[in-house]
Amino acid sequence: MSIKIINLNVSFDDKEVIKDLALELPDQGVVSIFGPSGAGKTTLFNCLAGLITPDSGQIIGLENKKLSMVFQENRLLPWFSALKNVAFVINGDEEKARRALSWLELSDAADKLPDELSGGMQRRVAVARALAYGGDVLLLDEPNAGLDESLAERMMSRILEQWSGRLVMLITHDSSLVEKFADYRYDLS
Repeated sequence: MSIKIINLNVSFDDKEVIKDLALELPDQGVVSIFGPSGAGKTTLFNCLAGLITPDSGQIIGLENKKLSMVFQENRLLPWFSALKNVAFVINGDEEKARRALSWLELSDAADKLPDELSGGMQRRVAVARALAYGGDVLLLDEPNAGLDESLAERMMSRILEQWSGRLVMLITHDSSLVEKFADYRYDLS
């Protein structure tokens, strides 16, 4: 069953952020939600994740789906190593966590704490955690933040290898990422 967003409206302090948004999302592939800062991309992400209740409208089709998320902020636990940050969401399975870190070229950083990692490395740990967690839908909010173009492309390629046959929601303002990887593009402005 596809995911349907029906006449979604969200406002904060009387400022409309999303107005009458209607989309039907496929069961698989890469769907890009594209637009400038302030267009409502992250708000839509938070609605899909169930973190924000819209003022009106509906999201149908997520009821029995397992969501995996990479937030705009990395949200790493500062007292855990990169390995433990990934293993934390998969019941401590360090073998699976090591594989996820390896997918994103982070094998050598497994024992480092987040504050010992560059911003780009922290970002990749956050992505590795989401991939290891698994699920039906992967929500990515600006996944290439802090990464150079070459590394961002390699990371997206690996994400798509691991998430084949499922839905990836790519929320970004990076048009090159959209052009290279998105099967569907929806513009918010």
